[in-house]
Amino acid sequence: MLFFTLLIVVRGLPALLVYRRVLSLRERLQVVLVTATALPLLVALSEIGLRNGTMLPENAAALVGAGVLTVVALPTIAIAMRSRDRVGERDDPTAS
Repeated sequence: MLFFTLLIVVRGLPALLVYRRVLSLRERLQVVLVTATALPLLVALSEIGLRNGTMLPENAAALVGAGVLTVVALPTIAIAMRSRDRVGERDDPTAS
């Protein structure tokens, strides 16, 4: 869970600042979730670290596992947030 949390913080949170004047908070949170996905990069870094002997196999497995979790969970959450927005727009009688 540590690597998963760090991926969200390091890769995702800058989007909250970069797009603060362009997107709403909900849209920025969706961008955070999508930009935090990082499986190919983590697999490559883990392989390099294992070959060089600078990364323990346990750490490489945890890092790749966190990457898999980001690819499976985060876009799904972002899509669910978007779907909920669209349902709210259809139910809103003041929307034109």
